[in-house]
Amino acid sequence: MVRVAESVVVARPAAEVFAVLADPEAAALWQHGVNGVRAVTDGPPGLGSRLSGTRAYAGLRVAYTTEITVWDPPRRLAFRAMGAPVRVSGELALEGAEGGTRVTATLDLRVGGLSLLGLTDRVVERVAAELRRDLAALKVLLEGGLATA
Repeated sequence: MVRVAESVVVARPAAEVFAVLADPEAAALWQHGVNGVRAVTDGPPGLGSRLSGTRAYAGLRVAYTTEITVWDPPRRLAFRAMGAPVRVSGELALEGAEGGTRVTATLDLRVGGLSLLGLTDRVVERVAAELRRDLAALKVLLEGGLATA
């Protein structure tokens, strides 16, 4: 398993940041390559909720389903991917920081056969770069006043 973590400080309260992170419809606004995210389970997002969508990776469109495994507004949201080619679990942790809220995104990747092919480092570098880009987009979205929360 490989862990990738990145952080950003957003000049907004944790509750507002969490509301955007937890909104499936907002995912495409800050996650590059994501589209068509929808709730699979009924009701508002929460523990056990499932979401499905597609995301572009390296020029390929990958379908995914995630399940929320931790729901602790406005401090923590965790999930695991189900049925994806690379097993991913992740966490979005929010804490107070000077000037707003620090968002730390952590992804645990089970790369399996990629390590045998010598591709682990390249995959990790790409995932880390995409995570940094997504968090930067989240910051712009929330600080630009475009958030729906």
